[in-house]
Amino acid sequence: MAVVKVNVTVDLEDDQKLKSDSLDILKLIRPGWTASDINWRVFTDGITNKLVGAWSGSDKTDTVLIRVYGFGTEKIIDRNMEMENMIKYRKLGSGSQLYATFNNGICYEFLHGDLLSQATCLLSDVYRCVARGMARLHSVPIDTCRPVMWDRLRQFIGVCSPDCRPRLQTEWWTRAELQEEASHLQKMLQNNPSPVVFCHNDALFDNIVLQPNNNCVAFIDLEYGAPNYAAFDIANHFCEFAGSVGTLDYEHWMPSKDYQLSWIKEYVGERKGAEASESEVESIYNSVTQFILCAHLQWSIWSVIQAENSTLDFDFVDYAIQRKQEYKRWKKIVNQRLIITK
Repeated sequence: MAVVKVNVTVDLEDDQKLKSDSLDILKLIRPGWTASDINWRVFTDGITNKLVGAWSGSDKTDTVLIRVYGFGTEKIIDRNMEMENMIKYRKLGSGSQLYATFNNGICYEFLHGDLLSQATCLLSDVYRCVARGMARLHSVPIDTCRPVMWDRLRQFIGVCSPDCRPRLQTEWWTRAELQEEASHLQKMLQNNPSPVVFCHNDALFDNIVLQPNNNCVAFIDLEYGAPNYAAFDIANHFCEFAGSVGTLDYEHWMPSKDYQLSWIKEYVGERKGAEASESEVESIYNSVTQFILCAHLQWSIWSVIQAENSTLDFDFVDYAIQRKQEYKRWKKIVNQRLIITK
């Protein structure tokens, strides 16, 4: 199916205008739908973009999603690459069909299923599906083996304003301190044995759809997808177990070593088509442990960018500070482990 280009700008802040603008897009990709029969659902889970779903009559089988990009996101997200990512992932038999693009967003297929949650992420059958699903995602073809990790960190640091809110001026990093932390991580990890593969780079629960009918998962919202260290994608996924709202209790929600080893074993088995050795699993686990630092640093900086630009109702400043606090705590743990292994 060809991707339709629509010269429409969808209103981000008014839900009624959001629906009426979206209707102009639906007229082109679903011409058989009658406006009076269309049902709408405005999603509230995302903290970057605005998302609305539409379907005709009582049948939700063909539900269309319209995602409006958040203000300022173009500073850190390559939207053309996002669309290429969706198309490549779809060719592997996973992910959403891209229907249309418009001036400030995209329109695509809604994947039915349940989103991963704190209640389901610890279930053996579920996390093994997620591990296998990430292994398949990591098989998406890439054009370069240059990881996005270090370029993205530098890009985020260049865009963020560390003094854009009063709390940040006293409780967060300065730009010079950010550059120092990023340089330290690159020096420590740039020669890490983790392979560079196509990564989701934002594998939080709301971006993973459980599809029980065929016993698999699909990853959605590939806006940060790019070649990166496989260990970063896994590490970032584990960090997201703590969620993003309220107090982020990483000490409680960060999965145990046994869980991570079991997850990684399933991942490697799917990736290689053969059972992983204990030494191979342990090596990946050690890499994941270190790349957790990159995840906390990256999303802390990202949140400061959002604090300055986003109009969505979310406490980005507090989130940025909590990720910084966990970064500092985890840095001590990593340094202690490095001393022990020397």
